[in-house]
Amino acid sequence: MMVQPLKPVIYLYPEKQMDINVNLKFDSEELYTWPKVDANLGWTVTAQPDGMLTDAAGNEYPYLFWESKTTDYKWVDFSQGFVVAADDTEYFLRDKLKLLGLNSREYTDFITFWAPRLRQNKYNLIRLETAAYDKAMPISVVPTPENMQRIFMVYKKLDTPIELPAQILQPFTRKGYTVIEWGGMVMPDIIN
Repeated sequence: MMVQPLKPVIYLYPEKQMDINVNLKFDSEELYTWPKVDANLGWTVTAQPDGMLTDAAGNEYPYLFWESKTTDYKWVDFSQGFVVAADDTEYFLRDKLKLLGLNSREYTDFITFWAPRLRQNKYNLIRLETAAYDKAMPISVVPTPENMQRIFMVYKKLDTPIELPAQILQPFTRKGYTVIEWGGMVMPDIIN
């Protein structure tokens, strides 16, 4: 089975300066992180309310990045989703990501990373996973946030549009100490 990379970033927004530990709680293949991290201990950073993160050496980061590879696609449900034409990519992403709680900085980071890839295809079948992703790729955050939104886009190239029910997305509202994560991956052609 083809191995695909997962490419998530994690933003931390405490209400006041706070030391936070984030740990990936799943087995991963070829894990890459930035800043570099001990895979067993996770990241420990000092987070500011504006989301700026500082490590023990004093280096600053706007978010935590991790990339891994997977051959497990069982948690992805393409019975519902969105068929998006290349020219509609940016509008679609901004609209749906705002609904899911991303602020302008986060959805801009997402769009500038993913839109060039999506626009290479005439159409894309897009699924925005939240709960299934959280269950498949668990993380721990200490102290526990008041709310957390983890969004993972999975997409497949389409040469022509198809009909399928639209995915129902639940709006997300931030309140208090919040953790936001977004990521994505392309589904291999061999997976239906």
